[in-house]
Amino acid sequence: MLEYHPREQYVNDFTIIRKGGLYHLFHISGKRTNAGPGLTDEMRQGHAVSKDLIHWQEKPYVTKVGGACSCVRFGDRYAIISNVNHICWSKDLNEWSEPEPLVFDFAKNTRYYETGWDMAEARYNSHRDPNIVWDPEKKCFVMFFCSRVSYGEMFTRGCVGLAESADLVHWKLQKPVLGPGDHLFPESPHVIDLDGKYHLFFTVSPENGLRHAVAERLRGPYTEVERMDVLPAYVTASEAVKTDDGWLFLGRLEDRSQACNQARMVPRALCLPLRVVAGAGDRILFQAHDCLAALRGKSLFDSACQPLQSCWQVQSGDWRINTSPALAPNRHETIPANSLYGSSGQAPALVMLDRPVRNFDLEFEFQLPTFNGFDGQYRGGFGCDGVRFQVDAWNKAVFCQDHTGDILAFKALPFFKCDRYYRVRLFRCDGITQLFFDDELLMYLPAYGNGSHRIEFHVDHSDVIVRNLRLWPLQVDDNRGFALDNPQGATMNGIYS
Repeated sequence: MLEYHPREQYVNDFTIIRKGGLYHLFHISGKRTNAGPGLTDEMRQGHAVSKDLIHWQEKPYVTKVGGACSCVRFGDRYAIISNVNHICWSKDLNEWSEPEPLVFDFAKNTRYYETGWDMAEARYNSHRDPNIVWDPEKKCFVMFFCSRVSYGEMFTRGCVGLAESADLVHWKLQKPVLGPGDHLFPESPHVIDLDGKYHLFFTVSPENGLRHAVAERLRGPYTEVERMDVLPAYVTASEAVKTDDGWLFLGRLEDRSQACNQARMVPRALCLPLRVVAGAGDRILFQAHDCLAALRGKSLFDSACQPLQSCWQVQSGDWRINTSPALAPNRHETIPANSLYGSSGQAPALVMLDRPVRNFDLEFEFQLPTFNGFDGQYRGGFGCDGVRFQVDAWNKAVFCQDHTGDILAFKALPFFKCDRYYRVRLFRCDGITQLFFDDELLMYLPAYGNGSHRIEFHVDHSDVIVRNLRLWPLQVDDNRGFALDNPQGATMNGIYS
């Protein structure tokens, strides 16, 4: 499995700091179970190091730190602040001091934040998930943290709070930088500076899903840009790391329990790093890390030099493989040579690769043309191992469905248009899938299939053109859904029974 997790354990809320040529990861950890998240089962503070944020070496557990935390450098020492209430110090990031309490006075700031936890009124204890950054303007540290205000309707009180400190121990509260007004409770906030703006990432409980807000200044106020999830809810608690090549985003990847696609979600691992770039209108885009391309083996298929009919077979409906350019039924669109053209007026149509491939990297260009003249939904897509990705022009979204038809995730595409090509990349390893459109990550999720390992294109009440198709197998261990810790089968999808 490419994504990092300790042996028989999961990765939950985490922080990453660089010291010399090593990145240090500190995270909540615990035993994986098939009964639930296991957040209280043997919960402890994990520690790992890496040179590239991809390959991690597990270190001994940190015994004096616990909970969601943030690690920063202070002079010649390092500090970890956990749960917005304690701080530990270290010279080397390995040995830590006894925790000391932070100095706050929330009782005098009830106009900003609630002071307690009333289970009759709220589901979340306030003041947690700290993120510490240096404020170069005021020459002090600022802490972003999750909290709630003491007024308003219950499901609108969530906010991202702010405090400042010169010594990391004594903190002065400031007004919230995001909210209240929209969310019950935000979680895991962190801020990056990119192209002259400040970008705040957070997740929303209980729905999960990664959100994004932007501000002109570090201290806000922050305004949500997309006003919807920028990634589906499988990549949750997260942090971005500034490297020599720019910002890299890492999140906690959630997985499914032993009942596969039908059961609850559980914490799993640290996801592979994603590049963070700014898009138009202050949108944020996640792009593939170079490590994905480095995993490619010898090409299995390339339509630039191989005929499609040598590897692709029509299974049902009206699919054609053009050997030369052809004029489309609308009399102005050209279907390129050596491309796939599928058409479906009533019955769905399916074309499939003639061999099974389990772990792969697939690239192609995909279009939903308006050939047939129907004022219909214009939907078609592609899939692997029985898992289907359906592009729906009517709803302007991509849906991911398992082999039983259940929807695992969807991503809204408000700017999707028919009659234009989109560059699609589907990266799949041990059931964990990354889906990109025009180099933008749409989904990062676990999607376990039916074991067929077949790659397909399908069309339903529409037409589809697929061109410039390339396929590589991955040079990775084939775990077949089981962790290497126990190849006899006691572990399914990374979850211990």
